[in-house]
Amino acid sequence: MSEDESGEMRDVLEHLQSKGFNGCLICGQHLFGVGPPQEIVFAQQDTAVMPVMCVNCGHVIFVSVLHLRPEGV
Repeated sequence: MSEDESGEMRDVLEHLQSKGFNGCLICGQHLFGVGPPQEIVFAQQDTAVMPVMCVNCGHVIFVSVLHLRPEGV
């Protein structure tokens, strides 16, 4: 993993924590990995999501990249 990728992962996790994401919903651990953006096809609109996976139990959530934009953008 490059330093840019680890910095982006840290930024995503810090942003999620600022919005109340404080641990895995399944096991309660606080270690996560962030994958590359993925395109999800919905009936109304396609969107990109970032997978966030608990490194302890493997539980995955998908966060819309629209929610990762800085406030006011």
